[in-house]
Amino acid sequence: MPENIQDVQRMTKHSQWMETFYDAIRFDIKRCFMHTIDKARRCFEIIMERKAVNPILLKVKELSSITDYFLIASGSSTRQVQAIVRHIQRRMREEGSRPYSIEGAQEGHWTVMDYGSLIVHIFYQPYREFYDLEGLWIDAPQMHISLADSREAGICC
Repeated sequence: MPENIQDVQRMTKHSQWMETFYDAIRFDIKRCFMHTIDKARRCFEIIMERKAVNPILLKVKELSSITDYFLIASGSSTRQVQAIVRHIQRRMREEGSRPYSIEGAQEGHWTVMDYGSLIVHIFYQPYREFYDLEGLWIDAPQMHISLADSREAGICC
């Protein structure tokens, strides 16, 4: 029990500080544990900001133990591929998500970004046609995401 008014004031300040602290933690946890489909939608939105070509989202959850979704897109030049990759990296970091690894970003021919339950493939268009990931994963259902879907879900900026 508080013995005097100073003790009451100290306890009040401490409880206000704790409340603010816990609110900040709850916000960070929400950002860090974004649902996989929300993360995929957000990445879709981000790559469209850099004019990615023909993005598709494949649900490979039932076909692979590696990941739940593949987001595949391409750029019309290696520089565009590199710009898309840098943009995804920066914007997802702002959202609280960092990739486990990134491969191929220097060359800009085929970059793979591993976000755990989402793997993002950004191709230079001729490489996309040559490797044909969509053909390899033909049994995977294609998820239809539009910019309007992202905005309605509150994921778009």
